[in-house]
Amino acid sequence: MDAWRDFGARLGMPRQLVNGRRDISSGRYEDLRYGTVALMVVHYLQYLQYLQSLPQPERAAAEKLLVGCADSAAAREEFAARPTEPGRLRAFAALAGPLVDGLYASIDEAGGVGEYVEGRHGPVDRTVNLYPELLLGVRDREPGPARLSGRSVRWARRSPWDGLRDRWTAGARGPAQHGGGVPRGSVRTLSGRPATVPGVTNDHRRDRPAFETRSPEEDLTDAAFLVTAPPAEVSALLSAAAGSGARVAAAVYRASAAVHGGADPAARRLLLALDAARFGARGLADRITEVPVPGAPAAAWRPVWATGSAVHPGRTGPEAVGAAPPAPVTPLGPVTPPATVTPLDPTAPAPVATVTVDGRAAELHCDPEAGLLLDGEPLPGLHPDEVLAFTLDGRPHALGGADERHLALWDLTTRRVVLELDPFGTADDLTGWTVALLDGDPHLLAGSFGGTLALHRLPSGVLRAGARADEQELRLLVPLTVDGRPHALVAGCDRYVGEPVDRAELWSLDPLRPVDRLLIDNHEVGRVTAGGREFVRTGTGQYWDFCDLPPVRRTPGHREAVRALAVTVLDGREAVVSGGDDQTLLLRDLATGEPLAEPLSTVRPPDDWEGVVAMVPDGPGRVVTEHVDRYENTAVRAWDLGRRAELDLDATPPRPFGTHTLDAGGDGAHLTVTAHRHEVAVHDTATGEAVPHTALGVTGDLTAVTTGRVHGRPAVAVATGRHVRVHAASPGLGLLSELGLPARVTALSFTPDGRLLVAFGPDVALLDPTPAHP
Repeated sequence: MDAWRDFGARLGMPRQLVNGRRDISSGRYEDLRYGTVALMVVHYLQYLQYLQSLPQPERAAAEKLLVGCADSAAAREEFAARPTEPGRLRAFAALAGPLVDGLYASIDEAGGVGEYVEGRHGPVDRTVNLYPELLLGVRDREPGPARLSGRSVRWARRSPWDGLRDRWTAGARGPAQHGGGVPRGSVRTLSGRPATVPGVTNDHRRDRPAFETRSPEEDLTDAAFLVTAPPAEVSALLSAAAGSGARVAAAVYRASAAVHGGADPAARRLLLALDAARFGARGLADRITEVPVPGAPAAAWRPVWATGSAVHPGRTGPEAVGAAPPAPVTPLGPVTPPATVTPLDPTAPAPVATVTVDGRAAELHCDPEAGLLLDGEPLPGLHPDEVLAFTLDGRPHALGGADERHLALWDLTTRRVVLELDPFGTADDLTGWTVALLDGDPHLLAGSFGGTLALHRLPSGVLRAGARADEQELRLLVPLTVDGRPHALVAGCDRYVGEPVDRAELWSLDPLRPVDRLLIDNHEVGRVTAGGREFVRTGTGQYWDFCDLPPVRRTPGHREAVRALAVTVLDGREAVVSGGDDQTLLLRDLATGEPLAEPLSTVRPPDDWEGVVAMVPDGPGRVVTEHVDRYENTAVRAWDLGRRAELDLDATPPRPFGTHTLDAGGDGAHLTVTAHRHEVAVHDTATGEAVPHTALGVTGDLTAVTTGRVHGRPAVAVATGRHVRVHAASPGLGLLSELGLPARVTALSFTPDGRLLVAFGPDVALLDPTPAHP
């Protein structure tokens, strides 16, 4: 028993080595910031070895830099990079080698049945191989007496590591057990000052879990954990994220959980990196891309930037992979009121409502013939289709609407109509309405067929504010309180078929203006409480929390699917032009992804064109676009992006839409790749003869194609559904790499320097081939 207790104590040392490396990999640098050595022994070892190896002048400069780590993020970044250089890590591995060897030797010397002895190697194997760059892993080890690289190992009963472990233990136990230690509940820092550690007592056996157990914050900021851990394990931690880094990571993980939850770690790596880029977390995207996946090659593509139209940090649990809500869910009423207003019904008006009148429960019912009934008794005035009940100044009231135009307000105590209102008069139809609270007073929030929002005071009916929304036929109006201020979730319907669209706007009601956009399931939307917080819940189980959002920076993109991409030069700067179903052209900096101008509208009467479906560059700052309408009619138009104006098209496009010609290998041969109606054809440009292209794997579901060069090598990229395949543009069309995207890929384009632009849904990403790409 003593031998195994000693083994457990020794195993704690490499566990601390791994924890320390995790702190570096995550970019948190908490040990450098707080100067702690007892919690992350690996830093102390690396720093000690590193500093002692330097000449005195360099060592003094390094120590000065180390002191600056307490207050400077730049100093932490610079100092952490030095001990983790490859040469330093090799030297560190040589120093740590005897400890690892000794752990295996202790297991083997204890003896036992062979398979169980080998099984006891598992905790050591998992620990030392978690971060391969530490070079602690042991290969070619055989069962029986520990054989490491062909040599037998016997661990001396006392080693220099034991002295270090004793000093670490002494720091945790305090002076009652070890003279010269630090006070209880403290550990020694690199500067020699005590640092308080919550949960540390005077009993080291009880303290050890405080050193070895990772918090959800540490797990969620570990890129390797996000990529390689089972999705159910990661999802279980997301609602516990508290720090900014962990909350950003949780938002990234949730964004495409329905896609990557069933993917292998290599595919999940790219999906998570793309979502990190869509949230503007480019450092996290890079760390995710660099995660090694056992049994898989290094990542072939690295996201440089991505737009974030289809992701939102407010998307929260339960997770799309099937986790349960964090707490029991309880429906809320239409508003969160002070004493003067009491919610009685859901936010959406309905044909039936309940209300308390004169101290007793009563029912409101909309009857097409008799009008509004209160416990079966008709009330005067309008015959509403729907009604919403609420309390105003301590008295029950009901607001009802009819004929997509008229509204009436009843005082249910007097049973009289106190207001009749046509919010949009004869100019527009009333398609949606609700009651929201502003400055302690109830207001009517109304939406029109044409997309107008109007706020009216109640009971006076006086117009307080009006504005135009992006969508039309506004039917979804959900009042919310966001960070203590009145807001509303606003969504419309498709103007041709009347179905709810899958996007919404978050509006501030004071002042009345849009503050955010999001993609959301707009069926059966309502407010709920869970765990003491207010959420928006949809009929498909999506949950949204708009309060205290994690600190992300999404680059704005299109509102609908992108169908066409091109690269041009504007004012000497390379720029990306994108167009799609929202009938706009967007221009952004190729290097950063930042918008260079406001969207350029391509709408022209009659307003039934479905937007841009193809595009080719036509000189600096000019593009030619193809458009299609609901009846499959097409139109070709030309644009001067610098002047933001349409040009007269006096010639055919510089090349046919969907046709790409490229050098097939430097011997003068050229291939022409043509894509049309979800099919692809490849021909020899000179002879016109068809080239077999079954290797492209396209069988009638082609969504995009482009040609270009990757690392100087001619290549063809084709997309089917969510997947992109990059092939060598040579005989055989051999596969070079594959990518899985979060949504259906709708456009592709290679840049002149060999990077790949990908459009998926309303978003666009720029991907850079890594050195691992063929």
